[in-house]
Amino acid sequence: MSRPITAMAVIDIPGRRHGGVRIHQPAAGKASHRVIWTDATGRQRELTRVGYDNALAAARDKAVELAAEVTGDDPDDDPTLGDLVDHYLNGPGRSERWTSPKSARRPAQIARRVLTLEDLDLPASGVVTDPTQAAVRAVMRRAVERGCPEGGGEYAKTGALLKTVFDVAYRDGLIDLPLGNPLDRLRYRTADYEASDSPQLSTVRYVGEEERPPTDRVLDFQAAATRMFGPAEGLFIGVLAFGGARPGEAIGLGPGQIRRDRAGLLIDRQVLELRRTEAAASGTATQVFKLPKWNLRRNAWVAPDLHERLVDLADQTIRAGGGPDSVLFPHRAGGPRWQGNWRRDVFNRVAHEIEWPHEKVFVRGRWETHWLWPVYAFRHHYANYLLKDLNQPLASVARFMGHRDMRVTERMYLKTELTDLDVATAAYRRMGEPA
Repeated sequence: MSRPITAMAVIDIPGRRHGGVRIHQPAAGKASHRVIWTDATGRQRELTRVGYDNALAAARDKAVELAAEVTGDDPDDDPTLGDLVDHYLNGPGRSERWTSPKSARRPAQIARRVLTLEDLDLPASGVVTDPTQAAVRAVMRRAVERGCPEGGGEYAKTGALLKTVFDVAYRDGLIDLPLGNPLDRLRYRTADYEASDSPQLSTVRYVGEEERPPTDRVLDFQAAATRMFGPAEGLFIGVLAFGGARPGEAIGLGPGQIRRDRAGLLIDRQVLELRRTEAAASGTATQVFKLPKWNLRRNAWVAPDLHERLVDLADQTIRAGGGPDSVLFPHRAGGPRWQGNWRRDVFNRVAHEIEWPHEKVFVRGRWETHWLWPVYAFRHHYANYLLKDLNQPLASVARFMGHRDMRVTERMYLKTELTDLDVATAAYRRMGEPA
């Protein structure tokens, strides 16, 4: 049986190009009335309500919302916290650096994790003018309850998202901040870093074990990966932990990037992964080679024994017919491997095998295993390994890692210790001693 084409009621919106809101009878075999309208892109939208009165109320609410888009006025003088979040993630406040849906994926995941419907319905003016900061403190407590411990990276990202939402809303005139941004008065950051005036007097702040594995645990992981999946996987872990490569750079590593004159890697490309919709929109494949982050080609040091094994693997790849775009660590079906698949099939299984430290985190509506030392922690290990164990200069480590500015390396891994005062005092006293 066909659906009725005559609406039971129509709420007109004068001046709206795509018309008003219509209420239709329930479809055959259904009990819910249909509320139908056309959005600004020309696509038909629909919601259902049981009972005509409920449908009429929903249609009127939607008509008010659509009418506000026509007039440019906000149907509510005081935007809600949800309005601010939507303005930042999906509206005019969206960052210009987000050039694809993939860019905003992580902030949106954080918002879904910690913000409830009650939070989103709160009047924004009340949130930013409450001197007790009750609302934002409640959100941060909820982040802890859902697996984001204070002082951790996920906790810091939650606070940073809220702070940015308020700053963008203030910039765009949606709210006033008479007391300043409420997140300014909360300690949500992982750490408050300050660049040292004299890097030469800085000692290594060996990043705590909540962020990176010690070298003995890295070697355990590498040995387990070799035992479970073969020598190539052990080498891949070595490129991450003792070569400082980002995951996409390690996946894109080819024979031509293994230096033959010195123990090092020439990092001049990485593999960028796109969703099918993103690839179709850009007219490219779902995996493309591009320059490394910041377009910085670099030489990265690797231990000589690891370098020798990489040279052997490169020679094997070339003898097997590998071309200029071939990779040393291909997918079993050929071509570059996928980061997500590798994490699922290899990293997670090895981590379970050797009892890698973990916690439970509430993500996408369910509890998931969150490794305290994720894949990127291998890169943190590389920096500390160079600085602490090999006593390499800060400037060299910054270049090995591909940091755009040496101050980034300093702020992440160095700080002035009390022992530095003793070192300076001892040097001063030596200057006064007779030759």
